[in-house]
Amino acid sequence: MTHHIHASLGIKLLSSVSWHIEDADATVFCDACMEGLTFYYPDRSTGFYAPVPNDAARDIIFYYEALAVASACNDLKATMPHYSQIIIYTDSMNTVDMFSSLKCQPEFNPLLQHCIDVMISKEFRIRVLHILGECNNVADAISRREFYRAQQLAPGLHIQAFQPPQLSTLGAMKKRLSLTSVLGSPCGSRGHGSGSFENELLRWDKPSTLPHGTITVPH
Repeated sequence: MTHHIHASLGIKLLSSVSWHIEDADATVFCDACMEGLTFYYPDRSTGFYAPVPNDAARDIIFYYEALAVASACNDLKATMPHYSQIIIYTDSMNTVDMFSSLKCQPEFNPLLQHCIDVMISKEFRIRVLHILGECNNVADAISRREFYRAQQLAPGLHIQAFQPPQLSTLGAMKKRLSLTSVLGSPCGSRGHGSGSFENELLRWDKPSTLPHGTITVPH
């Protein structure tokens, strides 16, 4: 990881890390469980959902928590201008530690490198902070495909399908990582999706319409 950073064009990632949460240009809440993963912008009233693969290993929840943050970084790269200051909340302390220390197990290096590349290319100032699970309730509901509950918590919420970054780490992790090695918390949804996201989003117990991946929950 150190070599990867030094090989980049300028190390601007580590500059000006001391700034107040109130100065953030964007705030994102991330979560994942074994139903799916999500990132959610409260100021945009928009959440994004992707299902986990059908063959997702049940002992790598930490990977999906980190993948949710990486997915948010991808979206921020496409929607936020250069030099933006961004807060990303996650209820996974392991994910916070990984982004704070820039250290991880070898299997996680491609994911962390991907996020660093995004941050350097847009000269983002990103802080990944911990939030208690009970305070991350909207993202939690989306990740569990409880979309009706999510909109009850955040009226006017729109939910869209997304494709997480395709990183070649998941297969190796299924072979090499165990529950204790990733310190995962087996609570729920993580994963990068495959197949039809529209079909996945329609699999819930409330009526919905889904034009181009957007859910509208009737009142």
